[in-house]
Amino acid sequence: MTAAFTALFIVILAATVLVRAWLGLRHIGHVTVHRGAVPAAFATTIRLEDHQKAADYTIAKTRLMMADGGVQAVFLLILTIGGGLQAIDTAWRSVLPEHELLRGALVVASVFALSGLVDIPLGYYKTFVVDARFGFNRMSPAMFFTDLVKHALIGMAFGGPLLFAALWLMQSANDLWWFYLWIIWSGF
Repeated sequence: MTAAFTALFIVILAATVLVRAWLGLRHIGHVTVHRGAVPAAFATTIRLEDHQKAADYTIAKTRLMMADGGVQAVFLLILTIGGGLQAIDTAWRSVLPEHELLRGALVVASVFALSGLVDIPLGYYKTFVVDARFGFNRMSPAMFFTDLVKHALIGMAFGGPLLFAALWLMQSANDLWWFYLWIIWSGF
C-alpha cells in the first residue's frame, strides 16, 4: 500500500509541476504574441515602450516562477520520499526525547526554516536581477536580508502560538481536535 501511495504522490506532483509549466509557457506565448501592440482600450494612455517593458517583465517573472516550481517540487521530494522529514524528526528526537509537543513544533519550524532558505536564492535573483533590470528594485542587499529576519520573527510571533495550539489539540482533544483548531484559526 505504501508503494501505491508513493507512486500516486509522485504522479500528482509531476502532473502539478507539468501543468504549471505548461500554463506558464502558454502565458509567455500569449504575452509574446501581444507584445508588439498596446491593446486598443489603452492605446491612448500607455506608450508602446512601456507596454513592451511590462510584457518583458511578465515573461521574466513567469520564467522565474516556473523555475521556482521545479525547485519547490525537488525540495518536497527530498522532504518526503528522500526522508528529510524523518531525518529532521530523528535529529530533534535525539535532543528532546521526552518533549513530544516541543519536538513536533521544532520539526515544523525546521521545515519552515529550510523552506525559507531554499527560497532565498530565487528571491534574491528576482529582486536584484529581474526587478533591477526593469527598474523596479529599490532595495539593498542589507535591506533584503533584514526583511527576511523580520518576516521570520513575525512568523514565529504569530505562527508559534498557533502551531503549539494545533499540536496540543491534536494530542489531547480526541476526534474533535480539528473543530477546536478551526475555531482558534477562525478567531485568529
